[in-house]
Amino acid sequence: MRISIATLCLIIVSASGCAGWEGPRPEGVPTQTAIAPQATSVLQVTFKADASGVNVVDMRQVTGAPTLAIDQDRDVVITALDAQGNAAGSVSVFNPRLVRTAGSRDPASAVLDEATFTVSFPDPDRIATVDLKVVRGPNEDFQERFSVAQYRK
Repeated sequence: MRISIATLCLIIVSASGCAGWEGPRPEGVPTQTAIAPQATSVLQVTFKADASGVNVVDMRQVTGAPTLAIDQDRDVVITALDAQGNAAGSVSVFNPRLVRTAGSRDPASAVLDEATFTVSFPDPDRIATVDLKVVRGPNEDFQERFSVAQYRK
């Protein structure tokens, strides 16, 4: 007597008791996933980078989510400092003027004439200054300290 492989698998599954399995229980399946921090009061800083350097375009206290700072080894490092000069927060971003270009033969990069980028720090009342340092790419070695007081209204 010859038994096909499909028939044999069906017999094994039925014998093991899995034939009655109905899948995951609905109460065990997560219904909400948090992928970003909750909205809170943040200091939002918008920078403009061009050939002459990087300047603050706007700095204001808003309700939003702080910029996530998982990777601290990107091209531009921004550090928020309190009145005593202690770091209140730090974030790094890719150089906004350096963009990757895609080509069929030679993918490379290009430098934009200007670019803007925005970062947000929690606990805005604690922040007195914001330091910016360009580590790599266009404007490399540029450093500047921006006072928060001049932007507060």
